[in-house]
Amino acid sequence: MFAGCSGLTSLNLTHFNTGELMTTSYMFEKCTGLETLNLSGWTNESLTNMCGMFSGCTKLKDINLSGFKTDNVEGSNDNIYMSNGMCLVFQGCSSLVNLNLSSFNTAKLFKTYKMFSGCGSLRRIIIGEGWNMDNVVASTDMFNGCTSLVGNDGTKVGETIDKTFAHASEGGYLTLAGAKIPGDANGDYVVDAADIVEIVNYLQNNPSTQFNETNADANGAGGVTAEDIDTIIGIILSE
Repeated sequence: MFAGCSGLTSLNLTHFNTGELMTTSYMFEKCTGLETLNLSGWTNESLTNMCGMFSGCTKLKDINLSGFKTDNVEGSNDNIYMSNGMCLVFQGCSSLVNLNLSSFNTAKLFKTYKMFSGCGSLRRIIIGEGWNMDNVVASTDMFNGCTSLVGNDGTKVGETIDKTFAHASEGGYLTLAGAKIPGDANGDYVVDAADIVEIVNYLQNNPSTQFNETNADANGAGGVTAEDIDTIIGIILSE
């Protein structure tokens, strides 16, 4: 539908009625200029195939998938045909830093082949309670090239890049929605300079609406002080 539209930079498609939509395969493939995309609220009751949906969107930085339903996305139950399910969905989205998939239900899903392959800037993939890899039979190279990705407990992607660690428990590569992340003072699931600004504003009695006091206590000493800024700097420098 939008494949190859390299001149697009921003799209808001929240008004789309997707109740009878069956496939979004390669829908935005190689939209190489696209930076912002809002698909929030897509109900997708009939959606079964998302293969390559955002593949090659190399400049995509901000994608809103809140409320995006995937309850019936599955693909074929084999290890041969790699053009269905969630294969290649975010392949090559090299500018993504955060990816919130907390609305995804993957209980019926069979395939995640190269789902996040080439997402070298991606630091957090946020999942919800509906995330389930039990039925996945084809997940080769799911996290190939995800060199910046860290999980709930700080685990980084290692040699195993299939579905084995596609979870948010100990040793997993993913992050559970609402998880405590020491230093993430603004609650965006990434620890960076913006969190230092949040703490400075808090200490000056001018906290923002997104300020997360629990996460801002980066050193775990109780309360938020200038020492937490030092801890955050250490976290940033270690990454």
